[in-house]
Amino acid sequence: MRFSIPTLFFLFSLLFISPSASSQSKDLFTYTQVHKLEERKSYSIFYPVIEEEAYQGVIVLIHSLQASNPKVYGDFIEFLLRKKYIVIYPAYQDYVVSNNKKDIEFISQSLHNAYRDIEKNYKDVKSLPFAFIGHSMGGIIVQELTTNKVVLPFNPKCVISICPAEVRQHSLSSINFKELDIYDVYLVIEEQKDRHYKNGTGQKMYDMLLPAERKKYLVHSKSEQERSQHLNLWANNNSFSSKNNTFVTYFPGLWSTSDVVDSVFYWPEINQALECAFLRKDCSSFREE
Repeated sequence: MRFSIPTLFFLFSLLFISPSASSQSKDLFTYTQVHKLEERKSYSIFYPVIEEEAYQGVIVLIHSLQASNPKVYGDFIEFLLRKKYIVIYPAYQDYVVSNNKKDIEFISQSLHNAYRDIEKNYKDVKSLPFAFIGHSMGGIIVQELTTNKVVLPFNPKCVISICPAEVRQHSLSSINFKELDIYDVYLVIEEQKDRHYKNGTGQKMYDMLLPAERKKYLVHSKSEQERSQHLNLWANNNSFSSKNNTFVTYFPGLWSTSDVVDSVFYWPEINQALECAFLRKDCSSFREE
């Protein structure tokens, strides 16, 4: 049997991901993973270990380029679980190659499948508030998702773009920001100490969000921290970087890594945005429109 180079690469990356539906338990969360290699309908669901009635909402975390393994964002996912959010992590890329139309389709289908999975254990999932959080390329995709005419299981109340970075397949020019009128809260976080900041993507995104007619709160935040870097580890583990979940695993010396995670720089603002959108708490930092 022969495999193409992209297929071999993807299979190689799955050495750290279970190739079939599975679940495991930890003190903090339960975890379900679904991988359909041929269809690219791959996603993970993390449930906080609490009483179901205490769930605060559903977070869809859209990863950066090539970061299909959720371990890349391990500490951040645990942070969200401690806040009593269910987390859905679509692994949407087609053999690590990004394509605007296919990426959006993969995410949309994965969300519908994930919601059906959650409903088996928690039938009231659609009564929970829903938010998108995207990092890097994912920070552009979260804005694209509602303007690419895909059907989502529920309209999000909050959209957070963390260090948004444009690539050829996902750029600001592909988004009609006037159509982004279904959210209550937009949060754009841009890094001062990052090479992507030089392109001003975060500021451009903020300016382009202004025409959205039904927005309620809007903020653009700039990190002033020296150690705030686009490729900063979110998992507090030198084996995983938010740039590449495969090569860094096997060749960590090729990238400079540290144990500093983004919790100091971004997480408090993310939590504030979610609480403003979901609970109408602590909205004072957000500009009301």
